[in-house]
Formats: sequence, structure tokens, C-alpha cells
Amino acid sequence: MSTSTHASSLPTAAVYAGFALVLVAALLTTLLFFTARPLIAAATAAEETGREAPKPGLVKMATVLAASLAFSTSVLGAAVGIALVGSASISAMVEKPELRVWGLILTALAEALAIYGIAIAFLILTS
Repeated sequence: MSTSTHASSLPTAAVYAGFALVLVAALLTTLLFFTARPLIAAATAAEETGREAPKPGLVKMATVLAASLAFSTSVLGAAVGIALVGSASISAMVEKPELRVWGLILTALAEALAIYGIAIAFLILTS
């Protein structure tokens, strides 16, 4: 008699959901970046030639929105990654304590996603 449960399929579903969330967030961030980039270029070109620039509020809003989405979605993706890797590494450490270092390394790799988001947000804000 087997006692299979659906709990074994939950981590796989969570991984796919997290991956889909990060992918959608990355696509939205890219779309906003390419939307804000022409507005910034038009404002810079108009300032150099003395023409009328687009409304500065719109340019500022698009830039800040793109930067905030880049940062927030990368942090959300890092949180999902850390949650999945952290729980799996704790489970592995219970059985084999020598896997502790690998758990820390994999958790740090998931945290690097948030650092990349901060870097992209700074690049968007300073461009």
C-alpha cells in the first residue's frame, strides 16, 4: 500500500511559478526601460538644441517607474529563490551536515539577483 501525497509536486510547481513570475517581471522591466529610454533621449536632445522638451514629469515618472520595477521584481525573484533554496538546503543539512556550505553558496547565488536589480535600477536612474 503506497501513501503518496501531492506534497512532493508542490516544490516543482513553486519553482515553475517563481520562474514564470521572474520572467514576466523581467519582460515588464525591459519593456518599461525601452519605453523610458526614448523619452529620456528626446528630452536630452531637445535640451541641447533649445527646442521644447517633452513634459519633464512624464520622463521622470517613466524613469522612476522603470527603476522601481527593476528593483522590486528582482528582489521578489530573489525572495522566491532564497525561500526555495533555503528550505531545500535546511532539509539537506538535516540529513548531511557537510552540505551546509553548498546551501550557503546556493542561497548567495539567489541573493545575487537582488544585487543585479539594484545595479540595473541605478543604471536606469543615472542614464
